[in-house]
Amino acid sequence: KKNILYYKKHLEEINCKDDIKIILSKLPIVNKREYIENPSRFLSNEINADDLVWEFTSGSTGQPLKICKSKEERVIQGWMLQTLRRENGLDIGTAIMIRFHNYINEFGNNTDILKEPVVVHNQIYFPTLYFNSENIIKLCELLRTYDKAWFYGTPSQIYKICNLLDNIDFPISKITYIELFGEVLFKHQKEQMESVFRCPIRNMYGCHEIWAIAYECSCGNLHILEDNVILEILDKEGNNIGYNKEGEIVLTSLIQKSMPFIRYKIGDRGMIKKSECLCGKTSDILELSAARIADDIVLEDGRRISSIVFLHILMLINQEKVIVKQFQIYQCSYKKFEIVIVASSENNRKFIESNFYNILTDVLDENLVLKFIYLDNIENDLQSGKLKYFFPLESTVKMKEPPV
Repeated sequence: KKNILYYKKHLEEINCKDDIKIILSKLPIVNKREYIENPSRFLSNEINADDLVWEFTSGSTGQPLKICKSKEERVIQGWMLQTLRRENGLDIGTAIMIRFHNYINEFGNNTDILKEPVVVHNQIYFPTLYFNSENIIKLCELLRTYDKAWFYGTPSQIYKICNLLDNIDFPISKITYIELFGEVLFKHQKEQMESVFRCPIRNMYGCHEIWAIAYECSCGNLHILEDNVILEILDKEGNNIGYNKEGEIVLTSLIQKSMPFIRYKIGDRGMIKKSECLCGKTSDILELSAARIADDIVLEDGRRISSIVFLHILMLINQEKVIVKQFQIYQCSYKKFEIVIVASSENNRKFIESNFYNILTDVLDENLVLKFIYLDNIENDLQSGKLKYFFPLESTVKMKEPPV
């Protein structure tokens, strides 16, 4: 009420005191669109601007959001994750992280596309857009100088690594831990990873806005991180439905004050169960019923390129201000794409189109036909409530395996 403009209005009837406890259900449910349209209303006036670290959400729902955390908040949340990793067997002190990136500098001004593995800030960055055997070999060369390493990536990224190791002398014994996030983990993927790397594999459910939400234990259950978030499951009317019933996931961060997320709709569905886990953890268990699955661009010569390239393009376009508000991309043939854009102004069309064409042509190494369609709004999927950003050439193929 004191520091956040948005909550001054919603809490004006409440006489706030230092020890007051506000019933969560009395606070409004918020979504990403509200943050995108009114970001300053959610920013604390108590935080020094020099103490903030800014980043974009992935934009996997079609709408990237520019968010911030204070340096202290990042340390607290980072330390929480490190503690979980250590409990699950990661030697944090000696193992170097291998993570997947589109561009070279995560927070600085250098947004050059990453084309080969490099060491950045004592981490190995592997190029998401140039995922090939040549770069796996270069990764091997970098790993020779380290005793231990661990992967931090999506299931599809690590699975793709597994399938590129044939005839490559990869130092598998150096990989001591794998942390997965961002997608549904399928049974065949996990089995392949376990057979190749033979190390602890843990799934982390989280988002850019709040970071870690739930973490997988040795028994395979996602335990909610109750020191970091309050997780509610709501029905269509916005009522909390408690345990053992599926509904929409709504999150409240217990750490972030610089840009708070209170009763924030993340766009996923699931249910909460009381813990009876053999691992001994007593925190509630989250069962996801819908999460994010990355689709690949399929090319005529058999290459598969991560659709994350579209998110990189969007990050570049919106680097200074939000120019593209929503987007959807349809792969119509091996070389033809329809790109649907909701832009903040008609004046930016040339800039938008040149970014899409130049980067896609470079990454895909093809002569492409891009058709741009401009709309005032793109409606979310009625069933899932999400906005799918990419429809691949193989989108009609049904998945044959249920998620783990």
